[in-house]
Amino acid sequence: MTTPSPTADDCHGCRKRSDDLTGTIFAVHDQPLRVRVLCLYFMGLNLSDEQTARELGIDPDDDQVMASRLREGIVARKPEVQLSGAVECDDRAPGSTPESRMSHCGLSSP
Repeated sequence: MTTPSPTADDCHGCRKRSDDLTGTIFAVHDQPLRVRVLCLYFMGLNLSDEQTARELGIDPDDDQVMASRLREGIVARKPEVQLSGAVECDDRAPGSTPESRMSHCGLSSP
């Protein structure tokens, strides 16, 4: 069974070609989409580039370039964290008790 390739469209305004992958981390690569998705999956399993290349049946140098581009694309798309509102904090660690916080110095709680 073959999967259909991404549909491509020509922009009449700028005359650039775009498809379903335009603007994604999968947009520009020399490998088929199936290989790129599997590479991303293997990256999630924390396999080395050499192991991934062996599993995908591609040259280790090609896998290293592809994995680097995927990593860069993921980092570039990570949204900036924006904090807002009030933050409350105290000197307690989750699950700690007054006794455990004072035990390191030989004191006991009042």
